[in-house]
Amino acid sequence: MSILKMNPDRADVIVPASEIYIHVLKAMKSDQILVPSVGLKDGLVYELYERSALKKLDKIEYLG
Repeated sequence: MSILKMNPDRADVIVPASEIYIHVLKAMKSDQILVPSVGLKDGLVYELYERSALKKLDKIEYLG
């Protein structure tokens, strides 16, 4: 947790999440997977911002 600067409540999901990724890679017969840099709630906030501000964000950025 300290090396990766993870919250304790997130550290316990690393192993199960890794197993899911491995399963998906094997099922898709792939050696790579694209993982978004933001979580679901962050993505929803950006989507709502774009719709309400009528402004398309080219990349994920902090809204200030």
